[in-house]
Amino acid sequence: MAKQADREAATIRCPTCNASQAPSNECRRCRCDLSLLVETRQARERWRHACLKRLADHDAAGAITAARRAWEIGPDPEIGRLLAVAYLLSGRHQAALDVRDLVNALDA
Repeated sequence: MAKQADREAATIRCPTCNASQAPSNECRRCRCDLSLLVETRQARERWRHACLKRLADHDAAGAITAARRAWEIGPDPEIGRLLAVAYLLSGRHQAALDVRDLVNALDA
C-alpha cells in the first residue's frame, strides 16, 4: 500500500485528457497547462512537511494549522491522519474522532 501511495504521489493525472504522467507543467498527451495543478500539489506537500516539523517540535497548535491547510488544498488519508494525531496531542479527542471518520470515508 505504501508503494502505491508513493507511485500516486509521483504522478499526476491531466484533468483534460486523463493521461497519467510525472509532474510537469504541460501534459505529455494534450499539451494542457498543468502548472497550477503542480503548484497546488507542491503547496500541499509544503504544508504536510510543516505539520510533521511542528509535531516533532511538540507544537500541536501549529501542527493542526499546517495539517488543516494541507487538508483544505486536497484532502487525503495521510493528511487526515496527521490532523487526527495533532488533535489528539492537543487534547481535542472528539475532533480527532471526527477526522478519523472522514479519513475512513476517503479510504472506502
